[in-house]
Amino acid sequence: MSFGVGHPLPFNFWEASGIKQSFVANTDALLSFTWKFLTDEGSVFDPRFYVLDGLLNMLNPNTALVPSPTPFAGEYSYETTTVFIPAGLHTIGFGVTDVADNLGNSGLLVDDISLRAVPESPSWLLFGLGLMGIATGRIVISRREHGQTHTR
Repeated sequence: MSFGVGHPLPFNFWEASGIKQSFVANTDALLSFTWKFLTDEGSVFDPRFYVLDGLLNMLNPNTALVPSPTPFAGEYSYETTTVFIPAGLHTIGFGVTDVADNLGNSGLLVDDISLRAVPESPSWLLFGLGLMGIATGRIVISRREHGQTHTR
């Protein structure tokens, strides 16, 4: 990831860390990863994010900041992010910045990055039609067993 002049981030920062990787998805897939934000900043919220194929996505914790057993003062719980990606070549990057000063540190832990194939639409359509057929068959059998018939 490049954080030089003209960086894609919509905020200024003192320092930043990032990593990126390109990969090929052979089929439509769900990309999942777990992440945790750690910080020494207290009330200042240093931005952390992922960039997928050039699109910036902020990672905002949904839990409370708690004391950390790591060298950082506080941390948030691990969270999982899942996004759909079409088949093809992709690049994903992860980063964290320090926006207020260069005195306190922040970190982003990323783990368990995985791809899970998404069933193709025709498979879901056939599955749905099969369920409708089973339900219709059960209704017809139930009506016959109870002596009910449908006339037009």
